[in-house]
Amino acid sequence: MKKVMKKVSYYNELRDENGYVYSIDNLRIEFFLDKSFEKIFLSYMSFILRTDIYYQENFKHHKYKHLWTIRYSDYASMTIGYCFNGNDFHSDSYKGFIDVNPNKTGNHEQFWIDFNKLKSFCKFFNVARCDIAIDLPIKREYLLLTKDKRKYEQISYSYKNKTEYLGTRSRIGFTKIYNKTMESKLDYDLTRVEITCLLSKESFNQYYPKIFDMSQNTKLSRELDSLNDTERAIINMLSILNNNGDDSALIIFNSMGRVMKNKLKKFIASEHSQIIYSEKTLSKLIDNAQHLYLKDA
Repeated sequence: MKKVMKKVSYYNELRDENGYVYSIDNLRIEFFLDKSFEKIFLSYMSFILRTDIYYQENFKHHKYKHLWTIRYSDYASMTIGYCFNGNDFHSDSYKGFIDVNPNKTGNHEQFWIDFNKLKSFCKFFNVARCDIAIDLPIKREYLLLTKDKRKYEQISYSYKNKTEYLGTRSRIGFTKIYNKTMESKLDYDLTRVEITCLLSKESFNQYYPKIFDMSQNTKLSRELDSLNDTERAIINMLSILNNNGDDSALIIFNSMGRVMKNKLKKFIASEHSQIIYSEKTLSKLIDNAQHLYLKDA
């Protein structure tokens, strides 16, 4: 019997000419409730006729007094916070947020009923931040992330199972690149790049890092797989120095023996091996999301 390949799919995903898949992986929405709808809203949240809803109350400073988590399946949920315990009682008491992963909730009809009902109670409704994901059909070990001025962190179990981070978690500009094949137990090559940004092309572009395909679109992938860890480390180091405009790259490269130079030089990342996203596809993704989540807001 022929084995069926497991494929990941997302809500309203888009694909560009390179086979890169674009999706909105998380939304953090801020809202202010219209005062005249507060009682109706609290009544609606209290009498949702489903068992998979969890509620808690919190009176701590800088926390939300009301917090609901509505589950639509084992993997899909929406969290709603309302009545911020802040310094300005008149303003903060009508402040709230929604946290949701559209890739998981988007295909659930009840989610849209709840989401649009909540939006109808609000006088202000806006995306504070989102996670835009691009899935690349490339092995994780072939991709090199170039560090910038943001805080850098790496969690590595092997050269294949490695996650790199730029920036601060849950803040605008946070970037993550990891092995989606391992994370989702897939039987094909996939690496995910996630960027936390505003729901705009300009914000995404501001924080999109330099990422290079060391296999140069898999043409050299077989040879790259045969390299040892030391050779890979040398390539990564020289690639980073070279793309940062550091003359040390040339000095180090010229200090190596002829055989080693000939073996490694074709893998050193340059502009032609940089991963470039499709601005047209990204713009369409953002336009679709703005229409879905913010229309009539």
